[in-house]
Amino acid sequence: MCLRITWLIFSMSWMLLASTASGQDIDQKQGKWGHLSEYIGTYNYEAVLSDEEVSAKLSSILGGELERFQKNLSVHGPIGFSGRCLILTGNAPHRGFDENAYLNICLSRGSVDIVLTGDGAIQVYSEKSRFQHLDWMLRSWITRYQSEDHFTSIPIRTSFIQTD
Repeated sequence: MCLRITWLIFSMSWMLLASTASGQDIDQKQGKWGHLSEYIGTYNYEAVLSDEEVSAKLSSILGGELERFQKNLSVHGPIGFSGRCLILTGNAPHRGFDENAYLNICLSRGSVDIVLTGDGAIQVYSEKSRFQHLDWMLRSWITRYQSEDHFTSIPIRTSFIQTD
């Protein structure tokens, strides 16, 4: 019995060591937009949003909603990072539970997923065609927002707007 436990601990330690060593060779912050990784943990949304490629992508996807999107990011925390993607979230001033925005910028592929909330609606702009294909952080953010519908009497409507 003691030998089995020792062997199990040794095996698990070896797997952990092997996975850590191979994981060190992969830099999650590289790719088409890898230069934006320097903003992780900062509050410099302006630098990320004014990046030439990001700005062009946002303009082409959002069109007339771009101004609302920028307003909905005006109150924000630091830029996050998860699963090779920058995460920018915020809300419009004094509209914390009503007007929100979420931007997921995939550094490796150079793609974006955008969520806008307001007037009891959730609009998802993504190249992905299904909710299940979205990044897990984005899915959990949408799910959390939907569960907070007690802040508004308007029923939540979710629309999925597929981009190129």
